[in-house]
Amino acid sequence: RAIAPSPDLRRWLADAPARFDDFAERYRRELREERAAPVLRDLRRLARSRTVTLLTAWSEPDRSPAAVLARMLRSKR
Repeated sequence: RAIAPSPDLRRWLADAPARFDDFAERYRRELREERAAPVLRDLRRLARSRTVTLLTAWSEPDRSPAAVLARMLRSKR
């Protein structure tokens, strides 16, 4: 839960799916916040040594929070 997009952010995207690029940027900001940053750091550490599988129920997996998270896990920042 600490790393999931906030309910407000999910509702904001549901109102207009065309906003995905803005959603992705806002979600990346949430991932850098205090509640999510330690979890993201731990997942990055884990991903360096083994496979991490992210699941999503979104109809477009490439335009989902899991896709944003996967890119964050691969990035150096």
